[in-house]
Amino acid sequence: MVRALGLLAALCCCACSKQPIGMPCSSDFACESKAEKCLRLNGADQDGVCSRRCSSPQDCGEHASCGRVSMKHLGGMMGKLSAGGTESWCVPR
Repeated sequence: MVRALGLLAALCCCACSKQPIGMPCSSDFACESKAEKCLRLNGADQDGVCSRRCSSPQDCGEHASCGRVSMKHLGGMMGKLSAGGTESWCVPR
């Protein structure tokens, strides 16, 4: 019972520190609910950025802007291949 309460407290603590769109992340779970993915912009071994698909800058909030990128799936994660691609995602300003 005590162990279960400790685990529950740890989960609640993580939920309190979710990152907004445009801020650094280590996984999808580190991002707030508005963000779809933790995009790995500099490779799978680097921290990513909380992001989501967008159609205008207003979709991204204060820490990011809407940009077109080419995406590549990297073992369950998504990473940026190059600018000027076919998909619009929120990227850091």
